[in-house]
Amino acid sequence: MFGMACLPFAAVMTLAELRPELQKVFPRVLFEAFNLNDQPNLAPYLFRHLAILIILARASYQ
Repeated sequence: MFGMACLPFAAVMTLAELRPELQKVFPRVLFEAFNLNDQPNLAPYLFRHLAILIILARASYQ
């Protein structure tokens, strides 16, 4: 259940980096916490989102 709520939030935060009108929806502090400019290092929350996506995909195929 948490994973299904976490993925849409992650998608919106990722799209907010590309679309300035979505940045206005979130407080600046929250936006900056989830959209880091450090691309070579995978942030822990991005790894968690990937793991949740894999778990949900495997569950849907079984």
